[in-house]
Amino acid sequence: MKASRVAVMLSLVQGLLLVPCGKGEIVLSRLPWTGRTFSVAVAGNHAYLGAPGHLVVIDISAPTRPVPVAKAAVPAAVENLCVRNTLVFAAVGKAGLLVFKSTNGALKELAHYEAGHHVWGVTLGNRHAYLAAHDSGVRIIDIANPTAPREVGWLDTPGLALAASVSGKYLYVADGLGLRIVTLSRGTRPKEVAFVPTPGPALKVAVARGYAFVATYDFGVRIIDVRAPESPKEAGFFDTPGLALSVAVRGRFLYVADGPSGLRIIDVADRRTPKEVGFLQTPGFAEDVALSENLALVADTEDLRLIDITDPTNPRELSAFDPRREIDTQAFAAPVEWPTTAIGSCCPSHQLATR
Repeated sequence: MKASRVAVMLSLVQGLLLVPCGKGEIVLSRLPWTGRTFSVAVAGNHAYLGAPGHLVVIDISAPTRPVPVAKAAVPAAVENLCVRNTLVFAAVGKAGLLVFKSTNGALKELAHYEAGHHVWGVTLGNRHAYLAAHDSGVRIIDIANPTAPREVGWLDTPGLALAASVSGKYLYVADGLGLRIVTLSRGTRPKEVAFVPTPGPALKVAVARGYAFVATYDFGVRIIDVRAPESPKEAGFFDTPGLALSVAVRGRFLYVADGPSGLRIIDVADRRTPKEVGFLQTPGFAEDVALSENLALVADTEDLRLIDITDPTNPRELSAFDPRREIDTQAFAAPVEWPTTAIGSCCPSHQLATR
């Protein structure tokens, strides 16, 4: 087991069981808090919200009045979402990868790839999905036929793969211990070419304009210069007041889901000296953030918060969507289809160890 030191302290943080260990190691296990939101993605006028047991599609064309249009039952918590055109790829923890087709908001399940590993994250290349698969590293899945995804390669990482992002011919992996940079030039035979350790557990990564922004929990966000991907170096950092769990970047601004400190907005025009220019304190625990036009969507404990970021220095909440109420009572506007194609085998894993 990659996290082998004896735990010296236990703490409970909003559904994540944190076990700080010797020399800074942390072991995390998600607890089964029914109804909590974990992940969010946006495509066009629709938001895709992942919660325990469900994927919910929400029409956000009128952001002050979000309307649920479809839902689908899933076998575990939706840890991460990625949307391309009409296809939705959902990392569903111990259940692997689910692929849906979304048409006018309606969901049709195309495939269920049971990876045999706890899948925390998914990102897309041209014809491959890359799964951040806990202590099994990165799994490469051929999605040329989305109804029949199949594994065609993999790379074991020394840490535990929690999230990944594709940029050009490189894959950037947050593997708990830091940021690993992997060349994809060899197709299904990926090779690690660089590593930047982080002081806190590397949980999520976003890449833009030659820089990688890594959420590192209570060590804020680390900014890594990857303009030369095989010779990366830390350019700067910003220590957020809360717990940096997820990041999204657009232009000169970085948006951080900061746990108990809500949404933080950081000006990163000067990578060496980033500065906070705005924030919005959400009532819950900000776990994930996605951007759409002038909106930031924050998965916040039990709600999805829609926040106007037209002026990043003065973000304003426009509305909140509670998926528990809608899942239980809403007559959804669009029909939902439920065919399932099961592929592979399952070997459940709940535990996440980082740093």
